[in-house]
Amino acid sequence: MKIMSYNILIIFLVLNLFAQDECLVNIYLSSNRDTIYALINDGEYIFVNSQLALPIGIHKIKFTDSIEKWGSEVIEKDIRINNCDEVINIIADFDERTLIISSPDAEITSNDSIIGYTPIRLPMSFNEVHLSRKNYSSKKISLQNIPEQPRVKLNFLGEEYDEPFIHSTLFKILVGSAVALGATAAYFKIEADNNFDKYAETRQSVYLDNTDKYDLYSGLAFGALQINFGVLLYYFLIE
Repeated sequence: MKIMSYNILIIFLVLNLFAQDECLVNIYLSSNRDTIYALINDGEYIFVNSQLALPIGIHKIKFTDSIEKWGSEVIEKDIRINNCDEVINIIADFDERTLIISSPDAEITSNDSIIGYTPIRLPMSFNEVHLSRKNYSSKKISLQNIPEQPRVKLNFLGEEYDEPFIHSTLFKILVGSAVALGATAAYFKIEADNNFDKYAETRQSVYLDNTDKYDLYSGLAFGALQINFGVLLYYFLIE
């Protein structure tokens, strides 16, 4: 009878152990930001401020503010669930950030260290940052406790210079290509005429075929030459 009682106790303990392994514990996820995603054990992303159930054991949770943007802020947490009676609350506490936008885009530095380039979200801990861009005035701004800073306007300091079209590289390319296309069209036309003269003398079909071929090449080159002149005319008219 005593042996039977021990066996029953062992069976009860084993069943209780299996029951604990199969139980699920409620996990509550929250964050100090509205739109945050959580990745559970490298599975699928879910929104925070939600509830899920996990079995006993160790689990990895990764919080991020974006699942598409490269370089997003990430918080990783490991949680250990020891028994079925636990109720676990996990809070992802992200640094408060503010969006900085400038016109035009600019380099951002703090204490002579480059932070990045606008547009960018920065933690409030920077307090003050410096925006700069070549040929533009630089500005310092103090970060405010708001989601988005007013757009920063940088004034242009350089001198606007519109190069005349006849002095531009494009003009030189178009003129050079026009000369080349004209010479090519003339060359193939001469070859076509010479082959036609040979055909008239010998009546050999090969010369007639060559005449058609060179006429085609000459026509293509001449067509490209007309397009080239059209582009030249267009730029002269818009200037």
